[in-house]
Amino acid sequence: MEVESSNPAENSRSYNVADCKYARRPKRPIIKLDSMTLQDLAVSADMARHKVFLNITMNGSLSIKNPNR
Repeated sequence: MEVESSNPAENSRSYNVADCKYARRPKRPIIKLDSMTLQDLAVSADMARHKVFLNITMNGSLSIKNPNR
């Protein structure tokens, strides 16, 4: 059973985009690599097991910008 409203103000509601609090789509953060440096490099080999070991130490600097603010 369907019930219709007798109030004409309820039936004539219209919404505007300006009324919406979240009308804009959120933007993704901007991530930028400022610098990358190689601090240490160590190479060793295990001939009995036929393996090579590589140890790398790096240092990086990132900038993150939030375009939503």
